[in-house]
Amino acid sequence: MIIGHGPLAFTITATILLATTKFPNNKILYLATTAGIAAIIPDIDMLLPFASIFTVNTLSITAITNQFWTVSGERHRLATHSLIILTITTLIAFTIQKISTTTAFKPELQHTKQKIATTIITITILFTPLSIPLKLLTTTTLITAYFLTTHKPTNTTTTQLTLAFLIGTTTHPFGDMFTGTPPTFLYPYTNILELTRWTIPNPTIQLTLLFTLEIGTLITTILLLEKLTTTNHLTYDKIKPQPKHLLFGLTNATLITIIAHYYTIPLAPTVDTATKFVLTLVTLTTIINTKTIYKQQYTKYITDTSWTLLTAILTFTIYYTTTQLLF
Repeated sequence: MIIGHGPLAFTITATILLATTKFPNNKILYLATTAGIAAIIPDIDMLLPFASIFTVNTLSITAITNQFWTVSGERHRLATHSLIILTITTLIAFTIQKISTTTAFKPELQHTKQKIATTIITITILFTPLSIPLKLLTTTTLITAYFLTTHKPTNTTTTQLTLAFLIGTTTHPFGDMFTGTPPTFLYPYTNILELTRWTIPNPTIQLTLLFTLEIGTLITTILLLEKLTTTNHLTYDKIKPQPKHLLFGLTNATLITIIAHYYTIPLAPTVDTATKFVLTLVTLTTIINTKTIYKQQYTKYITDTSWTLLTAILTFTIYYTTTQLLF
């Protein structure tokens, strides 16, 4: 997954809470958002490949790209994607916040004590012999836990936040089982659980299914937001699929097949060769939906883009499958 980690964790958490509890909507929304934020944190190790770009001695795009992917292959999806380490860092971070608040003599001192404790421990971690990815993970988790606990609704406990955060961080590695090298789930115990990438026989259909999963998850998140929010800014009438989305999607699918013949975009893309195909499709969608950005209707833009992409990718899947069967 690329953008799907956060929406997936949000959707899972919100769905579970809606089905099993009678929590008020504002509480479910906060806990689901906590899970969504937490699901992004394991990718904090991607700062290392980005930082390595500045060590390249030439401005060659090829050299920069090679450097990025080389470092990414060496440092990504190790410690920060370990279920063991993610669980430990989460429990430590929120335990620190809970201890800081329960030992305060006066309620008005709680946030101050949390801030002091978080700052001291963060600085301490930076001077420990931990690896850079672990330092990034632990400090980010700790600081995020501080902000989440200091802004949580009064009807939400630190324990509930911890569980939501755990859902977010621990679902992330499973979302990475579809592309690239699978995460080391039990790092540093690398030989206990060795998994291979989940695949299906046809690599192009696999790519389109993954794309559909990401966009579908994003749409589901938006629909859940509509259910949980109490304002008039987000209503189903504004985010439901419309005929224009079908038209835009069909236009996208048609344009990409035409452009492919002139710019060597593979019309049988796979997960490993998807860059040109995906970037072209996203660019076309962005251009088509620029009107909503101009009007500063950002939620509507995300919705329009999602429905358009979903229609385009399903249209392309039908086109690809049909041509494979006929030819």
